[in-house]
Amino acid sequence: MKSNQEINEILAAFDATESVRSAAKIAACDPKTVRRYVTARAEGRPVGSPVRRRRVIDVYLEKIEEWVERSEGHIHAERVHQRLIGLGFTGSERTTRRAVAEVKARWLRGERRILRPWNPEPGLWLQFGWSGGPLVPGPQGEARRTVLFSAWLAWSRFRVVIPCRERSLPVLTECLRSTLTLVGGVPNHLLTRAEGLEASRLPAQLDALGAHFGTEMRTCVPYDAQAGEDRPGARAVQSGVRIAVADWLPVTVGLPRALPSFAALRAACADLGEQANRRSGDGGPGGTPYGRLAAERARLRPLPAGRLPAHAVPSGVSRLSGLSGAGVS
Repeated sequence: MKSNQEINEILAAFDATESVRSAAKIAACDPKTVRRYVTARAEGRPVGSPVRRRRVIDVYLEKIEEWVERSEGHIHAERVHQRLIGLGFTGSERTTRRAVAEVKARWLRGERRILRPWNPEPGLWLQFGWSGGPLVPGPQGEARRTVLFSAWLAWSRFRVVIPCRERSLPVLTECLRSTLTLVGGVPNHLLTRAEGLEASRLPAQLDALGAHFGTEMRTCVPYDAQAGEDRPGARAVQSGVRIAVADWLPVTVGLPRALPSFAALRAACADLGEQANRRSGDGGPGGTPYGRLAAERARLRPLPAGRLPAHAVPSGVSRLSGLSGAGVS
């Protein structure tokens, strides 16, 4: 470590020559030393402070903090390393163990994650929601409003859109079963935005539905970084899982205001899902949503083969099938 006088002499030599090598000869030091101090000064960093090298695992630290927080400090470094590999980490297990030890030490000191949003990872959550659909002719030819069930796996961005004639618990059950069948398994969490409810609570029927699928059903809210929700001392309101805007389920579909039939609506939704899932920009790093879904399926659990809860399929509700254009009629 250079003294303050030596650092000043190095910077003065560079200012005089505007050459790293020439300044190194004048100050009798390595050119790398000159470059380090000059770069720190140009970036507005304290020149005399020790510089910590950027590690390959640094970009994953926030995810490690999330896992440590959710496991209350009990997750093992070996499990963390396996999950990081699934996210594209190429470092060694030794690097992971050191990072996990650092994060756990901070967690034990009380330096907790304050209301930060969840970060997507394979198999962590599927978000679903509802939106208004186009008008289609009813049995007597009258125009009837439809509703659209939308869902996606946040990590792969694989999206499903299902047209429905009504919004009810049995219809939701069928939409979820059809969606989970399509994606090839069940994630750790099913998330939905609470409407007309306390944001941290779900009706008992939805809890039972989550138990049937073997997953946790929770509410979620969009994360507002501008509101300072992640600042130290922010009030920890139990208002559901926070999801960043970039990872929030899109429900805008851009369909016409009216369509000639429910079959036409079903076909339009199928085409919408196909286009979205083959678009390279929607899959994030690693390709299209279709391509990333193949990797995400390895972290999904099998869909239960047993009967649905008794309330789920009353008479008059047909079972969903097929791709994202499947419908409830």
